[in-house]
Amino acid sequence: MSFCATPPINGLQTINLSVSTTQTNYNIFTAAGSPSGPANVTVTVTGSAGFSGANGGVGGGANGGHGIDTGTGWVAGSTITIVGAISSILGGGGGGGSGLANVAGQNGGNGGDGLHMQWPVIFNATASNVYGAGGGGGGGGGSTTNSGGNGGLGNAGSQSATPFGAPGVGTGHGLGGAGATTSNVSAVAGTAGTGVGGGGGGGSGVTSFGNSAPTWNGAAGGASASFAGGSGGVGGYAIRRNGYALTGTGAVADGTYTGGANGGVSSLIGIVG
Repeated sequence: MSFCATPPINGLQTINLSVSTTQTNYNIFTAAGSPSGPANVTVTVTGSAGFSGANGGVGGGANGGHGIDTGTGWVAGSTITIVGAISSILGGGGGGGSGLANVAGQNGGNGGDGLHMQWPVIFNATASNVYGAGGGGGGGGGSTTNSGGNGGLGNAGSQSATPFGAPGVGTGHGLGGAGATTSNVSAVAGTAGTGVGGGGGGGSGVTSFGNSAPTWNGAAGGASASFAGGSGGVGGYAIRRNGYALTGTGAVADGTYTGGANGGVSSLIGIVG
């Protein structure tokens, strides 16, 4: 990744960013040096580099990161333009919620967005894949003496290594739920624990070609006899505009996509809007 900035002309700075290797949680404002005045920023992608959000892990219920985030702090008059051929822009999977003893199960983390906009973007680029990521499974409710199971980890584009919720602990524990599958089967909630057993963790969501919106969300953790399970995390957007304009030769229309081409994107999965 390289950075080139010219001195401001009439108060407007030109900043050129070059990306040639895969980036994680790429924040354009940060990469541009957090300009304090108006700036025209161009991100040029070469070598079919891609962008991926970091996943939220198993336990803790962290939200997945965004593949590209415009960032905040832009001054009026600034522009962001993305050019080049991009391999993929993927959100990071929502983290599985924790299952602990003597407390309710933790909610699963939300899946990250492929492109998260907090400023207008001119998208004069092409991309092979732009996916939001699946939400994490909710943690199982703990009993007064035993833990619930952790929820599964969400993913984008395929299934993660840990899509299943973990079983609860103790006699009468609940079973972990299965993660959503790439064949369009939604995540399964963890089952309830009985007696002193903790509830099972919920399965995670996944985004993959042809999958419908329910498979993007994580499932809830099972309850114990004493505490509720956590809710599943919500799948991320392919492109979350947050009310900002997305224009350019490769821009895509608002809608809900389960694959196929639109604008400059060959395979688009998730919500745009």
